[in-house]
Amino acid sequence: MEEAHGQENVASVTLNDRQDSVSLEAQLVQQERDRKRQTLQLYEARRRQESTIEERRRRLALYPEPRDGVCIQVKYGDGSARRRRFYVTQSIQILFDFAGLDDMATDVFHIQTASSSTTTPSTSTGTLSEHGITTPSTVYVLWLGPGEVEERLTLNALVAVPTSVLPSHSTAIHLLESTAATELNTAPSGSQDNLSHKHKELARPPGGTVAEAVEDSIVALSWPWFIPIEDTAVERPSLSPSHSTMPSVTSLPNPHPCAKRRRMQYSWLLERERAELQRERAELQRERAELELERAELQRERAELEMDRAELALEREQEEAELKRERAELQRDRAHVERSRRALFLFHTLLRKL
Repeated sequence: MEEAHGQENVASVTLNDRQDSVSLEAQLVQQERDRKRQTLQLYEARRRQESTIEERRRRLALYPEPRDGVCIQVKYGDGSARRRRFYVTQSIQILFDFAGLDDMATDVFHIQTASSSTTTPSTSTGTLSEHGITTPSTVYVLWLGPGEVEERLTLNALVAVPTSVLPSHSTAIHLLESTAATELNTAPSGSQDNLSHKHKELARPPGGTVAEAVEDSIVALSWPWFIPIEDTAVERPSLSPSHSTMPSVTSLPNPHPCAKRRRMQYSWLLERERAELQRERAELQRERAELELERAELQRERAELEMDRAELALEREQEEAELKRERAELQRDRAHVERSRRALFLFHTLLRKL
């Protein structure tokens, strides 16, 4: 009896070790798949970004820059800027194509004028005048974070898994049955009843596992790290008994990676927004300092203008005083000539009488 109980324990330990080995193998394969998928996603994002920029450059070439258009300055978050002239009757998509030529451009972005408190998405339509751009102005470009762009472009890829790559419920049950059948064939006859009971629990677990997973339309088993056995045979890593290959419990992947990824994206977006606010604050301080310098320059020019005006008034007063003096001298000369003429007239009168 004790011997049968010991054999049953040995078979149970062997089955647990086999399951742990399969779980570890599946975990390593899944990590390699995640790494390859992330690399492919980065490559696809970069390729899509270059294709989008090239398409914008091609569309912009169809509309040459007008000489008598309105000059619009486009400023980016890193401090760089570029200028171009547009007709106010042209489509606002031309402005979006021009603003989206930056190397950091995303598929979707927003612009905001310096005099407006609202942003305009790059998917908007209409003319520049319809969006309030009728005079030379400056627009600020706000790139969307990768989380927002991916959520709009590849939302289904983040939250949905094609059912064609997942095994059906019957296939999963068959895999468990084949694994347990191998253990039954190699175990002693005294422990087959207990192993059969364990096999039934694994193949058809109680409520809350496979049954609930099927009801919730989850095609695979409800275990967080489930992976088909046949997939683990591809690039199977070495499972030596060395302790260095056994991961700790804390190194197991998150069973809900989408939520963690979304939280990381939101935190990244918050950091980006905080950095943009700091850059805008620094830009405002710099513009305020430039405004103070211009104000000081204006006051200096005003003081020089007041000095010139005072000098001009002084010169005018001096000229008026000189003019009055010359007028007084002229009047004295005229009075002297008049007296001389009278004296000469009296002298001629006396000569006639004599």
